[in-house]
Amino acid sequence: MTTFLLFYFNIVVFSNREIKKHVKDWNPAAFAVEAQQLYIDMNKAYLSDNKAKLATLVTMPMFDKLKALIEHQKNVKFVWKFEGEVEKPKLVYTRLSKAQFDAEDVNKTHMIVQCTVRVHTKQQNKPFKSKHATKGQLNKSKKGKVEKLSNKSLKKISTEKKVDRKNAAKVLQQKKRFELVNKNRIFKQAPKIIAVVPLCDDVDSEKFVNKILKFTQSSSTSNEFVNIETIKLERFNNQQVQFIPLKRNLLDILDAIKVADFCLFLLSANNEVDSFGDLIIKSIKGQGVPSIVSAIEHLNTNLQKNHTLIKKSLQTYLEFHFAGEQKLFTIDQEQDCWAALRYITSQTPKVIAWRDNHSYLLAEKVEFHSSVETEDVGSLKFTGYIRGKNLSANSLVHIQGYGDFQIEKISSANAPLKNKTNTLILEEKILAVPDKEKQESLLRENEPDEMDGEQTWPTEEELLEAEERVKLLSQGKKRKVLVPKGTSSYQASWIYNSDDESVGEDEEGDVEMGDKEISNEVFNNSDDEKELVDIDADEVLEGESNSRDDEINEELDLEEEKEQYENYLKARKKKFEEAQEDLEFPDEIDTPMDIPARVRFARYRGLKSFRTSPWDPYENLPIDYSRIFQFKNFSQTRKKILKEIQNQEEFDEEEDEDSKLKNSIDVGFYCQIYIKNFTKAGFENLKSNKFQPKLIFSLLPHEQKMSVLNFSITRPSLSAIAEELAIGASKDEEIFSMLENSSTKKSLNNVPNLVVNSGSLKDAQNNISIKLKDFKLPLEYVVKSKDEVLICSGFRRYLCRPIYSSNTRNGSNNVHKFERFLQPGNTMTGSVYLPIHFSPNPITVFKLPNAEEAKTSNKPIFIGTGSVLTNDPSRIVTKRIILTGHPFKVHKRSATIRYMFHDPADVDWFKPVQLFTKFGKKGHIKESLGTHGYMKCLFDVQLKQQDTVCMYLYKRVFPKWNSELFLEGKDCARNVFEGSCIDKETEMELD
Repeated sequence: MTTFLLFYFNIVVFSNREIKKHVKDWNPAAFAVEAQQLYIDMNKAYLSDNKAKLATLVTMPMFDKLKALIEHQKNVKFVWKFEGEVEKPKLVYTRLSKAQFDAEDVNKTHMIVQCTVRVHTKQQNKPFKSKHATKGQLNKSKKGKVEKLSNKSLKKISTEKKVDRKNAAKVLQQKKRFELVNKNRIFKQAPKIIAVVPLCDDVDSEKFVNKILKFTQSSSTSNEFVNIETIKLERFNNQQVQFIPLKRNLLDILDAIKVADFCLFLLSANNEVDSFGDLIIKSIKGQGVPSIVSAIEHLNTNLQKNHTLIKKSLQTYLEFHFAGEQKLFTIDQEQDCWAALRYITSQTPKVIAWRDNHSYLLAEKVEFHSSVETEDVGSLKFTGYIRGKNLSANSLVHIQGYGDFQIEKISSANAPLKNKTNTLILEEKILAVPDKEKQESLLRENEPDEMDGEQTWPTEEELLEAEERVKLLSQGKKRKVLVPKGTSSYQASWIYNSDDESVGEDEEGDVEMGDKEISNEVFNNSDDEKELVDIDADEVLEGESNSRDDEINEELDLEEEKEQYENYLKARKKKFEEAQEDLEFPDEIDTPMDIPARVRFARYRGLKSFRTSPWDPYENLPIDYSRIFQFKNFSQTRKKILKEIQNQEEFDEEEDEDSKLKNSIDVGFYCQIYIKNFTKAGFENLKSNKFQPKLIFSLLPHEQKMSVLNFSITRPSLSAIAEELAIGASKDEEIFSMLENSSTKKSLNNVPNLVVNSGSLKDAQNNISIKLKDFKLPLEYVVKSKDEVLICSGFRRYLCRPIYSSNTRNGSNNVHKFERFLQPGNTMTGSVYLPIHFSPNPITVFKLPNAEEAKTSNKPIFIGTGSVLTNDPSRIVTKRIILTGHPFKVHKRSATIRYMFHDPADVDWFKPVQLFTKFGKKGHIKESLGTHGYMKCLFDVQLKQQDTVCMYLYKRVFPKWNSELFLEGKDCARNVFEGSCIDKETEMELD
């Protein structure tokens, strides 16, 4: 019998102080080395069956140390002699019970001991308590965890887990397969929509589609009022494809992309993508990109050896803008055409989340039926395929540019191209009618109750103001208004009318005018000279009643028109200077000397903490807040509505067949939708533009109601704008010619090493060097809060004047800082009165040129993209102003500050407000000194003489109720959104 012990060392977990009690001459580093060497030697001796070597090793002092360490653990006995041979080493850690430990036959037990020992010298102290844990949680964490013993064997448990995993994977696979089948099932009935978008000025989408029709020789349908071509491809299992050939009109392209399954970009082998093509791509990316396919035109006009280089260049351009490998096709031959169609018919279109939450329809026919009562109002009939979600007759629908309408009925119709799934309908059958009790209302605004307020009787000031107004109405009295020097009476009346609009917009605040004097409550900070001009009060009141669309037909003389133009240029220059000042010194203003600061800044308040100081969101609200709607919990309502939409098909299956026929229509069904109360004039305007896609989208519940919409917007960086201006000017001679007298060219020419001339894109990229520190944003690109912009929000477009605020995380008081300008490269939050939108919903913002800017450039300016955040009227947007002062004398922590105020009473008024410096110091006003507004202040540390003392004051601002639907042609000329195209003679030469 051989007696030996085999060890596996992985080694000890004890503190040095505790080990030294049991092991003499303890050296942790030496112990680790000795233990490792002992392990190696014993294994070598065991494997070589060297019994003499084993006998020598077990008598080493190292074993005594190991025995002391192991026996120190509870219920563990160091056993190193036993009878029997060990065939194979087993790494087992044996912990004995008390009974086994005291048993006499322990020494005869076959036992291999694994010593788990971690050697370290670091002392482990008790950890700190968790900040937010309760006492029960802390006590529970101190206890040892004991697993509940299961009756099932480990092998059975692992087998069941493996079966469960297989079943879960199988269910997930079936679910994905079912979703894919459902996505493709619609295309057994409805065609795939392909929007043909020309990016270059020498390509024609109509000729491209006609070329495809010529090569395929398939049956097709078209309509005289709608520019849509539908073809059936018998070669590809009778699949239908619907082409929308588009002109170079930005809004038409964006409308087509909203419903398109594929976007087919037309590129040219001769001309590069111009600035308008870049604008199209940026707008599509902001709205939502469907599946992308591209085709090259005029490739045969180039040499054969250059074809590969041209394709590679265009491929790189597309991959720069759109992720993934992009497919490029040529349609010069029949086989190329079939290759492109094969790719389109075999692909599953990309999912666009915001679009698939709604039902939508691309109209193939549009008809108008006058009502019995009058010919001017009647029913508008849209014919097409239902897409997205099932369409309910109870929901409202939105027609682009015309607003929200109720559905009168939904009836059946014969599809123009028959499939196996489409049956011939001999007569029109009503499929769905709205339920009057469940049908959504067209109510947009809440009806305010003017008597439901804290104030039930007018004040004396309001009564006096009403009396003066009555006198003016009866007598036609002249009023004196403070206006810039040289202003005519005609301009003065408009300045007076615009005073109400300027409430809360600028730093000046509200302007109140009396018959004899101007109120001191609010003032204008302009340095321009002022004079009093008489204006007729009747003319003023008449001007107030005019709507936005009314025009003044009065012809002005040459001098007066010249004077107005000079005033316009001064206003532009002032706006540009304000934008630069806001960039360098944000929110800083000078305290006026002629008006007390306590009067000038009466509406402002100080906050100890911008994020945590309380601010009641329902105090001093404007009257417009009584017209809007607010959710108790918008996030919960949104989740509930979207969940109902996602489960709509399941709900329809649970309903009986009769109720389903009365309320909703399935996706992919070809039908006719009758819209109530549509005007004949609107129909004539709708059918006048053949190339504009006719769309209708269904609205989710509450989406027709007005609220305060908060959306994020990200503006391109200054370098991107500078590069766009420089390259755009070099790529487009027409744009360059329009910039001759504009501030854009002047801004570009001020940049060193920047040459703006005509040339190729490659030359522009190689020769143009932009230094951003010298580049100034052109005035056309300056965007100020409450400037009019065009907001494309999902399937709706509005002209509005949003206010911008910082896009920061909400503090406990939900207060956000107002931003005067939308600076390049920043992400901000816009707030505006708009109908309710449920996210996800993309936002794209454009700035339209006004009458004067249209003389130099009539193209829309791309402002930025974003998405809908919330519909939260309680979001507090505060305008911040910073009053600055200069340290006059500094003595330790005390300092004398001047130029912040000019009156001792103002110092006492703002004494409770905390002070800050630009170097990060904090302080407060201690007392007033003298009669010129000097004050003694105390700070946490000593000030430096070059530091600037600041006082932050805040005032809540609100958006203006001036949002309206945008209708192209009415609100803006159609050619504003059109890109340049090559003339017909040049096009014939290319052909």
